[in-house]
Amino acid sequence: MAGQRGRVTAEMRAALGEMAKKLTLWHTPTFRPIFTHDELEPIMAAAGFVPLPVKEAAPPLSGGGGAAAWREYAYRAAAAPEEMMPRPRLPYPRIDGLHQMAYKAFLVAIEFYLGVHHVSNLFHVRTMSLTKAQDRAVDRTYRPMRECEMEEEGIFVYRDGTLDDFTKMICNKDEEDGSISINGIFCFPETIELKVEMVALHEKKLRKCLSKVKGIEKVEVEASIPKVVVTGYAHRNKILKALRRVGLRAEFWSPQNEILSANASGSLMVNNFSFL
Repeated sequence: MAGQRGRVTAEMRAALGEMAKKLTLWHTPTFRPIFTHDELEPIMAAAGFVPLPVKEAAPPLSGGGGAAAWREYAYRAAAAPEEMMPRPRLPYPRIDGLHQMAYKAFLVAIEFYLGVHHVSNLFHVRTMSLTKAQDRAVDRTYRPMRECEMEEEGIFVYRDGTLDDFTKMICNKDEEDGSISINGIFCFPETIELKVEMVALHEKKLRKCLSKVKGIEKVEVEASIPKVVVTGYAHRNKILKALRRVGLRAEFWSPQNEILSANASGSLMVNNFSFL
């Protein structure tokens, strides 16, 4: 019986590792994920922030998990006394796999100095799958992210010990006064349906074209309709421009396209009746 329970537990761990996703901070201009402060510091320096000494974690409470160390950044051009100004901060040394609130508090602090448009042009947060190389022992190091804004997107986890009371306070205060908005910085995969005028020989050309567009994760082609389904983070207009640049006429798929496609194949739905 004990052996069977062990097998079930192992299977549950494996399933969690396959289904769960983590959040990661990305550098918008280069479209690359940022995993550590070593990667983050040059970007912050270019934006006017200097790293402060790492604040070591407090000793873990009896029976509780250990807390993370934190690194803060100070804005060089701050006019007010330093202790009165917000400081962007993230756990140290890794900054991937954090709670949604940790990224929000970090971005809210940057937005205080740079403004919302500059922040979205500098950073955004997107989902990533867990990997064995970076996320070993998922069940011991990660916790489910409950009561967050992304529950409909799937199972999200965050590294244990990387969410503290100060971060929660910053996020709660931001929600109460409504003074800062970071909508659009948290990104999730989007499915875009397109109508592309092409012949069979154009499919290879289309796939090659879309493979060069940053953010596209999957391309499905229904050449007989002709319909192309693109999944990923790339902006819709950027996809259209890329296709038109190589001579492929494309537009967003509409309900009228469904009717025309059904009519062309000999099956037309009118008022819920099928005419074959």
